[in-house]
Amino acid sequence: MRITQLSLAGRGAWPDLLADPVHPQLNVFFGKPGAGKSTVAQLANHLLFGKATSLWRQQFGQTLPLTEGRVVVETPQGSYVLRRHLNAEGLSRLTVAAVGGEPVDNRTIQKLLPSLSPKVIAPLVGVDFAEAPSVEWLLSRDFCAELANAGPTNGSPLKTQPCCSSKESNTKSPIDRRRIEELIRQRDTIAESIERCLSVRRQEGGVLSKEHTQLEALLDTARRRLDELQNEQRKVNGEIADCEARLRLISLTDLAASPANERNLEGQRKQLALLEGEIARCRRSLGDLQAREATIRAELAQLTPDGTAERVGCLADSRASVGILERLVDDLDAEVALLARANEPARCIGQDSHAKLAPVAKMLRQQVYTLCGLITEQERLARRQRLTAESRQIARSQFDLSERLEHLLEQRESLIHELRQEGELSLLRPQSPIEGHCECASHYAFLGEADSLLVGYDPRRVQEADLRRRYENLLRRRDELSQEQAAADSKLASLESRWQQLQRERAGLVGNEQIEEQQFELERLEVAIRQALNPIENKKSRDLGVWRASDVLAQLSGGQFVQIRLDREGRSPTVIDRTGHATSLSGLSTATHDQLYLSLTLALVGAFARRGIQLPLVLDEPFLRQDSAGSAAMAGVLAEFARSGQQVLVFTEDVDALRRFQSLHCQVFDLAKLRCQPTIEPVTTQETTFTRVVRETEDGSLTPVLKIRANEEQLDTHYYLTEECSLSEFPVFGSETHNVFQKINLHTVGELLRTSPEEISRGLDRHEISAETVKLWQAHMDLMCNVAGLSLNDAQVLAACGITCHKDLCEADVDQLERIIHEFLQSERGQRFANVRKRFNTARLRRWSNGGQLISQSNRNGRSRNVSEEAIKTDSQVVRPRSEIKQPARYFLSLESDVEDAPSIGPKTAEHLERVGIRTVADLLNANAAATTAELELGHVTETKIAEWQHQARLVCQIPELRSYAAQLLVACGFTSPEQIAAIPAEELVRQVRKLCKTKQGLRILRTTDAPSAGKIKRWAANAVHRRPLEAA
Repeated sequence: MRITQLSLAGRGAWPDLLADPVHPQLNVFFGKPGAGKSTVAQLANHLLFGKATSLWRQQFGQTLPLTEGRVVVETPQGSYVLRRHLNAEGLSRLTVAAVGGEPVDNRTIQKLLPSLSPKVIAPLVGVDFAEAPSVEWLLSRDFCAELANAGPTNGSPLKTQPCCSSKESNTKSPIDRRRIEELIRQRDTIAESIERCLSVRRQEGGVLSKEHTQLEALLDTARRRLDELQNEQRKVNGEIADCEARLRLISLTDLAASPANERNLEGQRKQLALLEGEIARCRRSLGDLQAREATIRAELAQLTPDGTAERVGCLADSRASVGILERLVDDLDAEVALLARANEPARCIGQDSHAKLAPVAKMLRQQVYTLCGLITEQERLARRQRLTAESRQIARSQFDLSERLEHLLEQRESLIHELRQEGELSLLRPQSPIEGHCECASHYAFLGEADSLLVGYDPRRVQEADLRRRYENLLRRRDELSQEQAAADSKLASLESRWQQLQRERAGLVGNEQIEEQQFELERLEVAIRQALNPIENKKSRDLGVWRASDVLAQLSGGQFVQIRLDREGRSPTVIDRTGHATSLSGLSTATHDQLYLSLTLALVGAFARRGIQLPLVLDEPFLRQDSAGSAAMAGVLAEFARSGQQVLVFTEDVDALRRFQSLHCQVFDLAKLRCQPTIEPVTTQETTFTRVVRETEDGSLTPVLKIRANEEQLDTHYYLTEECSLSEFPVFGSETHNVFQKINLHTVGELLRTSPEEISRGLDRHEISAETVKLWQAHMDLMCNVAGLSLNDAQVLAACGITCHKDLCEADVDQLERIIHEFLQSERGQRFANVRKRFNTARLRRWSNGGQLISQSNRNGRSRNVSEEAIKTDSQVVRPRSEIKQPARYFLSLESDVEDAPSIGPKTAEHLERVGIRTVADLLNANAAATTAELELGHVTETKIAEWQHQARLVCQIPELRSYAAQLLVACGFTSPEQIAAIPAEELVRQVRKLCKTKQGLRILRTTDAPSAGKIKRWAANAVHRRPLEAA
């Protein structure tokens, strides 16, 4: 039973809501608080499983109002409409009606639920996580008993305990030993009548019986020994994995080590020597300046002036001394004039000259000495000023030299530190988070793990040697166990062979020559014994579709809890963590409690599905108590569960979970936007409207929204991508897409399209991202950029069918492409695109082909993202229908092609071939395999390998529409020429190629590509008939 449509009538200010179509797998209903998510979930649970109310919501006053609505379900018996009506008093009434008008009786609901009790089913498939569902009830014996009693009567009772069991079940041996013994005893009974003829053989039978007993004991011992070796080998493999993880952590620390560069070290040492010399010179200069400063200070101390030269009247005193000197000079001149005499003086002139001149001379001398003192003070003052200025200059020079010396010392310290740090780790140990500053979600949890203690230290000196010794010992032990296991297998096979031979000998003891009347019976017994003894190899069977609760819990908890142990011998159920510690249900957190309940629910619903009972799973707020990491893990598990063929309806307001669902390309219904869309009454005929997801980029929003197109003939004019779009709009890495590509300098779709896949793969440096994966991204982007109305799902389907760019779509034959797409959608890989099957009709494929032909990327870069419908309609009228144009045959290889374009030859192999003169495909085909092998001197390139390359290249050159992987498959099957392929029956070719695809060699050739369909293989044979000569390639 699957839900195909869900609608809710409006109530108050809320308009009607319609979700159509509902995806057969995962459907996510997102809305903010108060958007009506739980109301829609309650409607689905009430109509499907009779779960109308919630005791928890009634207790806390959160009862959901009943609203009218309907659910359309699809079952193998037909489609039904389940409705809920409300009367004037607000009481609900449920009705059932068949879409096709078939009669409906009271047993219709029982047919929908395959005789399962709603009391048992409702807690499993209609879960409201707001009321904390009870795990104890699911694990109780009462529930198991009710589940077994409520199961359908036409099948075996449902077992719940295997959903948590960790042991693989083995199929019973095809040899029925009891039947063999019974047949032998019947034969012996018949042979008693001819006792005399069979006495010797009876004695031999006794010996064989004893040997049979001993052989049974040996077989039991060998099987037990083999089980012990297998258990020990699993344990050793686990320890090896742990050692490899720790060694990987040690190797990662090497990335933080400073690389040893001898040239850089020599330069640093020379720079250090230069710094040492300059530091010495600075210190000598600084010492000289300090000595000069001391001398100047000493002189300044001696030149302390008495203040005479600094008085205000110093100049006046000097001027007065000059005036006195001037008068004294005048007096002296007068006295000298008196000394003048005639040739013969009449009287004596120099009688009183001494008395007159002596005072003048003394006064003159006094003033002269006074003036000398003043001049001396002026000189001392001038010298002190000069010394003071020189002292200040020396102080400035000392300051500059001190700063220079300090800078040089810092440089020297830095160089010394760098030299010491060469080859040492620069990785630091993470510090404890600081309250109020740290906003990391898992900082505390990481520091609490034991492995985090290794981060920041140098484990190479502490653990690497011991860890590597332990790793080597474990590897040797694993090899020993493998050898012992191989010996045990060989011994067990030998014992089983001897056991079968012994049974055959026992079966052949009795002859039938003398008793003709019993000959027929003996022959019949012989045939029966031989059939029973037909050796069939025992194989372990494991249902890959089994969802075990323990495995689901490990995924949801991130490996923290790995096993669920049910109640045995009176013990309560427990949960085992990865360290082996058992935790009771009461000791689990609320988040783990919800994870455990969901694990059991998925396991039980999966068990119902394996019995042919398909029930939709309705989950209301499963992420309520989960953190962001738990929400992302739970979303991934639900998406994987839905891809296994289960329909899941998730109602949530968790934004982290929404982003995770969107990155997984799940169908998301935004309740707020659904209520804004007009509702459509259900009809019994095929609907003419459909819903598709369009990425809105005009306003910068990346959230998918729903757009309804009412006219099927209306052309799709939206381009989902352009070359100017950010790579975040093609989220191959989820929310981290922009950051991941930014590291390799890629920001837009156009930049990624113009970069080689090999360069992108090397830049990303992720083992899961190969060049082939990048080519697939480029194919999807090219189609979405150049073809209007072509979404990501459409691009994925076209790429899977061989359309790698918009040019291929333009050149493809629409009718043939439609057949290829329908074959792909019917394959196992194409099942996930079942909901878009109707999109790939002839009209739409023709529009895509014509639109890609008319609108190339070169003339669309400057346009708006929306191309007018009138322009496309006008141009499409001049394009002739595809059926009127005969497409020329395409050949994907020619003789002039580079040798790298040939099948099985990559860039490195092409470089080796170019060194020996093989540069083109023609050179490869003309080369001598033996001589080329000797010239290459590569261990993995043999003469047989080169011959295979030549056969593959020849096939691609001669057969049209033949890809490289197809040539590899054909040559691996033994078809080395087009004539062989054209001559063999198509069915035989299909059988051989499909048989090869199941082997390791075939899987290695296919890699991520699906095995070719029968129709594609038949087209290879048909194209081989229209091959071209090799000379024309």
